[in-house]
Amino acid sequence: MAARGVVGALIFSVTVGFGGGAVASPLGVTRLANPIPKSTAMTPGGAVLAPVAAVRFCMDNVGDCEAGAASAVAMTPTRWAELDSVNRSVNGRIRPRSDAALDTWSLGVVAGDCDDYAVQKRHDLIAHGWPGSALPLAVARLRTGEFHLVVVARTDRGDYVLDNLFDRVMPWQRTGHDWIMRSAPEDLRLWQSIGKSRQLRSLLEGVEPRERKLHADKRYAEISLLHSLAS
Repeated sequence: MAARGVVGALIFSVTVGFGGGAVASPLGVTRLANPIPKSTAMTPGGAVLAPVAAVRFCMDNVGDCEAGAASAVAMTPTRWAELDSVNRSVNGRIRPRSDAALDTWSLGVVAGDCDDYAVQKRHDLIAHGWPGSALPLAVARLRTGEFHLVVVARTDRGDYVLDNLFDRVMPWQRTGHDWIMRSAPEDLRLWQSIGKSRQLRSLLEGVEPRERKLHADKRYAEISLLHSLAS
């Protein structure tokens, strides 16, 4: 995954692993002088196989994966300032470094790649009161051809991306990324295709929602067993 130019590989069967004026706010977050840009909502497609790294992350961070019912946050200047503050803070405190071998999504690191930035931002926003269901993780392909993980904030004014490649929070359609898939609002272990990823859309075509959940549970159990054997 990318970390300001450092990107790992996405392997479904094994792993997936701008400036702007601002003023201080009495609420302890940064208030942007710039207006909130317009965005639209991502339109998810069919169910796809979850990245193995996502399943492993949920095994170690259960509280970050229990998202609940789908919801979008009402965008306010304070909420926008929280997005900006968390994005800049995490970008500033994590140094870019690629995973040495197995792709792992980790919290509380001082150095990491794009997935570590993404899960940390999501974690910090949840601590600010954002519901996990409004913060899906999303995989995109960069113009370089490399795969990249970000966190998306779902709001009533559209979806916005917190990206370690940009210090400014961006409308998802303005990043220049080729969007592939994102986690489902109700469960970080369930993923959906987005964008033009026709190949991904066919992976679980025709599978009923309940069966998709059973598929995720089975996949979780299999990886949990492998995880325990490797420990």
